[in-house]
Amino acid sequence: DKIGVKNRTDNNFSNKSYKYSEISKKLKYSQNALDKIKDIVPDSSNYEYEFKREIENGIKNLYAALEWALRQVVANNPVPEWEQFSSNQNFRDNEKLLYGFAKKVGFSLNEKNQKLLQVKPGAIRQIEHGKVELQPLLALAIAGANSKAIHPLHNLAKNHPGFLNYALRLKRYRDPIEHGGTEKLNIDKEILEELSTTTISIITTLIPDIVNDLDEGVGKEPDIDIHQDRLKAEIELEKKF
Repeated sequence: DKIGVKNRTDNNFSNKSYKYSEISKKLKYSQNALDKIKDIVPDSSNYEYEFKREIENGIKNLYAALEWALRQVVANNPVPEWEQFSSNQNFRDNEKLLYGFAKKVGFSLNEKNQKLLQVKPGAIRQIEHGKVELQPLLALAIAGANSKAIHPLHNLAKNHPGFLNYALRLKRYRDPIEHGGTEKLNIDKEILEELSTTTISIITTLIPDIVNDLDEGVGKEPDIDIHQDRLKAEIELEKKF
């Protein structure tokens, strides 16, 4: 029965049209994982396996949603001059520059979270070729906010000055899942729920009109997918070159 429910839910998501499909569907899948956790019978023989699977699904989708939200921000606010410059620097020089940029924008920085600003030049170039990865996208977004008075990251720093701490925390949860070492992960339903709430708050700060996807998520004409369709098309085009 649960498999049937899962398939119906997943198909329901896939049949809906979203303005920001890559982001919104991942947030919906994360919420779906949280809902499934609440439905798992604690004394069932598969409890541990099912619980672990849904926790991992929830974390992976939250992280991917944040990556795609930053990709959308960078696509809407390109900084080609900094991309070119940073690609010719080593990651230590990039880190120093980005530290200054992030501080100017208004983020709280410390010895731990500034590790997110350690971005190798090759990672920046891969973003230019269509890769979606948090750290280089974060670097490009911070550089964009440094050079533009009107930029989504200014609102993010105002509403979530500790964003870098949160991004690092989410990354530390996600990396073991991605690389197959989840034995020591200590995440319960309450932590996943908190991560979900915070991630949605961050993403809606970056992309305010995504609330229409998350509140309704349905029933609109297919052309509301135009933003993400165009972004994916641009990424595919970048890959070809």
